[in-house]
Amino acid sequence: MNTDNVIESSITVLKNQIAKNNEEPENFLGFYHENHIETIELLYLEDRGCKIYGKTIEEIRKAGSKFLEEIMYPDDIPRCVNLLLDFATKKNETEILTYNQRLKMLDETEYITYFTCAKIDIEKGVFQCVTTPMTNIDEFYSEVNTILESSEYLETHLELYTSFSKREREVIKWVCKGLNVYDIANKLFLSHHTIVKHKKNIYKKSGFENKIKLIEFALNFNII
Repeated sequence: MNTDNVIESSITVLKNQIAKNNEEPENFLGFYHENHIETIELLYLEDRGCKIYGKTIEEIRKAGSKFLEEIMYPDDIPRCVNLLLDFATKKNETEILTYNQRLKMLDETEYITYFTCAKIDIEKGVFQCVTTPMTNIDEFYSEVNTILESSEYLETHLELYTSFSKREREVIKWVCKGLNVYDIANKLFLSHHTIVKHKKNIYKKSGFENKIKLIEFALNFNII
């Protein structure tokens, strides 16, 4: 399963949970949980998640705010909390937030990278989330851990990096190397119209005003 499939299946499970549809993609390894919209405190964790962590929901609730300190890599806590709190201020129930963090389950000796997608339920006052381990994607797992441990630029742009598809990253690479849309189309065996569309999406997602910003991003994330 590649990174795009993990993201797609996680979002599918999240939408199914919200719609009370129990269908899940084949081999889905993640779990559903709900967190308080203001304190980020865990309010609900499905049985699968409790088994993975090794505690009951009652034990987890008793830990309160200390639960994050028990399970999450210390440097990831402020980043993830700020992402969620900023997301909550938008009050957009149709948008999905995606981010990565390192978690260490009970009795485990190392932190593992997990991918989370979240939606906000304003009436209930919760984040509805699906969290999925990334350990079955060795290349991505190693890459994300390196990014999380490096500079502030990488940390603040990680969400943007994960939002780009593999194809978009390929287009970024060749754009930054100076190829025009026709040359990129030939290299990727696509039409130049498709490349133009990818470029528009890349600049729209990133908000970069010029190619220099895109090159800086690509260099920092080893895309080129």
